[in-house]
Amino acid sequence: MIKTLAALAAIAISSSAMALSYYTFDFTTGGNSNSFVQSGNSLTFWDTTHTISLTATGQRNNANSRVLQFSLGGLYVKNANDTRFQIDGHQGNDLLTLDLGSSFKFVEAYFYEPNIEGNDDVNIRIDGSFQSRVDVEPTLDLSPYSGSSVGFRAVQNNDNFTVTGLKVAKVPDGGSTLAFMSLGIGGLFVARKRLKK
Repeated sequence: MIKTLAALAAIAISSSAMALSYYTFDFTTGGNSNSFVQSGNSLTFWDTTHTISLTATGQRNNANSRVLQFSLGGLYVKNANDTRFQIDGHQGNDLLTLDLGSSFKFVEAYFYEPNIEGNDDVNIRIDGSFQSRVDVEPTLDLSPYSGSSVGFRAVQNNDNFTVTGLKVAKVPDGGSTLAFMSLGIGGLFVARKRLKK
């Protein structure tokens, strides 16, 4: 009985730490109106399960630009004088911001490089603040970061890429985490007390 209680307590504690819900956004849906809505200079996207949404906005040289979806190539930033279908450093470093509206744990971002040169860099911004400069890879690990928005900014003139997807995790609210932790600690307390008898 004591071993059973201890095992249940351990499961409750580990469940409270691992109970994340994962959501994936696919920006390569090419005209599927159920996945995104264009509104002015921004796009609102739903995740693949239609559970949560995010808003994508773009900037070039600190001025508003339009965020567009390049059929199957992902999201890019464009202004009136731009003929490139990508996030790039040409005529100013483009910035794509994906705003979830509330706090999430970022897991991965997915990129496409139209011209694979191996020298494309991106600045990662969380909630508007610079975090790091990394090489663009097809899958970029974002697990060190949490926040309500993530931004990807081209660094120099020869950078060019699109963002094809994003994966995030929602941490359970404090109440359910506290309940699981209390259950686990309570179970350990009861098991220890019975062991002393």
